[in-house]
Amino acid sequence: MIIENQRVSQTKGDDKMKLAKYCFCLLLMFTFSFSIAFGQNFKLGLVSDGALKANSESAYKWAQKNFKSVVIPCPKDKNELKEYGVVWWDESNGASIPDKFKDKSAINAFLGYVTDGGGLLLSNLAFHYVYEMGIEPENLRYFGANANSPLDWTDIQIAKGQEKHPIFNGMKVQDGIIQYDIQGWTEGSDFYGPAGPLGPKGKGATLLAETVTGHPQCNGLVEYKVGEGTIIIIGWVWSSWVINNKLENVHGPLHTNILNYLASKSKFASVDVKGKIVLTWGEIKSN
Repeated sequence: MIIENQRVSQTKGDDKMKLAKYCFCLLLMFTFSFSIAFGQNFKLGLVSDGALKANSESAYKWAQKNFKSVVIPCPKDKNELKEYGVVWWDESNGASIPDKFKDKSAINAFLGYVTDGGGLLLSNLAFHYVYEMGIEPENLRYFGANANSPLDWTDIQIAKGQEKHPIFNGMKVQDGIIQYDIQGWTEGSDFYGPAGPLGPKGKGATLLAETVTGHPQCNGLVEYKVGEGTIIIIGWVWSSWVINNKLENVHGPLHTNILNYLASKSKFASVDVKGKIVLTWGEIKSN
């Protein structure tokens, strides 16, 4: 009887050990999946039409330090971009978007990439590109740079209903506002209109953040669902890296969240398991 009890006790012990190992394996699988979905396991394409301009150089240097990324030229075909889970185009140091990007082949390349399931981030002057791509029906505003004009009303006010959007995860938010007091700004674009504040009118557009209530409304952070892909545009003063480098502790985490969010939605964000199995999020989501 004593021996039998010992066997029963040993069996229960073995079962507990197996259960513990099983739970541990599940935890590892969850952790691995989480790191892929929300981490930096994707290739980031950084668009430039030549030598990097001041703001792009600062922003892309940060991106290359924090993501697997490479600078790429203005595309002529959508397939050039499908190598990248996310594409980021920052444009500054000019009065408007360079003519090269207004060429039909470039517009169709960006639009085709997104429509087929890619993730695209457009910042500063490139914010305007949703008009060139035909996503926004009305022209947006361009504005010039001012490197030394501190403002105290440039905080990021999260749009109503977007408080739990993943791009704001981990950000220091108080009463729906992320503090962002600037030194100045680079050339950019937004939805502000001289006759009054304008907002996005494109189909599938969602306003994510706006200027603090009571101040000129610029509507500088918008998400678009286009075909099977996602675009986020960030304008106003919220992506002025080179001038406001003291605020990297704010726009760094914000841009990290944006890029990871776009990757989580992208069909071209690849998953490499021990260098042997390569899948895309499109294949995973369809299973």
